[in-house]
Amino acid sequence: MALSEHCHELHSHRVCVITGANTGIGFESAKIMAEMGYDVILACRSKTRGEDAIRRLNTMIPDARCQFIKCDLASLESIQNFVDEFHATGKPLHVLCNNAGLTTQMIGRLETDDGFEMTMGVNHLGHFLLTHLLLDDLKRTAKDCGEARVIVTTSKLHDPESMGGRKGPKAHMDFQNLQLDKQGTFSGVLAYKNAKLANVLFTYELARRLHGTGVTCNCFHPGFIATTELFRHFGWPFKAMMYLLSPLLRWFGAIRSLQHGGEMVSFLATDPSLKGVSGKYFENFREESSSTESYDENVATKLWKISEELVKLEDKRKI
Repeated sequence: MALSEHCHELHSHRVCVITGANTGIGFESAKIMAEMGYDVILACRSKTRGEDAIRRLNTMIPDARCQFIKCDLASLESIQNFVDEFHATGKPLHVLCNNAGLTTQMIGRLETDDGFEMTMGVNHLGHFLLTHLLLDDLKRTAKDCGEARVIVTTSKLHDPESMGGRKGPKAHMDFQNLQLDKQGTFSGVLAYKNAKLANVLFTYELARRLHGTGVTCNCFHPGFIATTELFRHFGWPFKAMMYLLSPLLRWFGAIRSLQHGGEMVSFLATDPSLKGVSGKYFENFREESSSTESYDENVATKLWKISEELVKLEDKRKI
């Protein structure tokens, strides 16, 4: 493990928070991290599904140390409540996995409890606030243990030059229409691509701001995985087609398995070779280049400032 023996003496168990951990990549990540001996906090919006995930993990891993704490990323109040409940446990925080995501591609424009466009609100703004509120915990762990890590699940669709990114509207941070609320401009595909671009921009900007603290932040593209909850709003024809074609597509390498996604998370969260590595984009366990726009520090700084304003951080200490 990358975390030091000194850390082990201070805290009996390493602690990992994973958003969206009741299903898909999040659940697979929780299982792998629990098998590795981590104390895993499942941050999920549904109490029923979160507790069911805990039962499944305990069945598969009898000595698993897993806990559900409700966290609805579509609600700033719920995120604050999650952080308060986490702090009440008195646990340190070694790894934060900002994994949960959604697309409203098949159902149109929706808004969060706080009036944000749902895709940007959940995929980016919710995680932005969650990370901010947990940053002191991560810094304390890094000081005690030598490091702490933030992992962000993104998508290659953020890159207009990628195969999927070239099809349909292309990702771009239009700060005059960040919420795609101008009449006739909403596209579920564009909303998802933009949110994934925001994930990469956030990763790089957070890494810059955390330089020298011992807290690192990296993001990754898990590949196309047809069996995640990301596609929960798609109709049964799509789901049936994916079910039937998945074995063949996997054989050709066109899609990845949930296990692959979970192993990517555990690799970024624990691999000793990545200690001190920050502000990088990974695919298939290798560092890769992200989109041209994602490296624009002016865009990243502006997105950061707007995000602070939207989640009402003006009265809180800035990262």
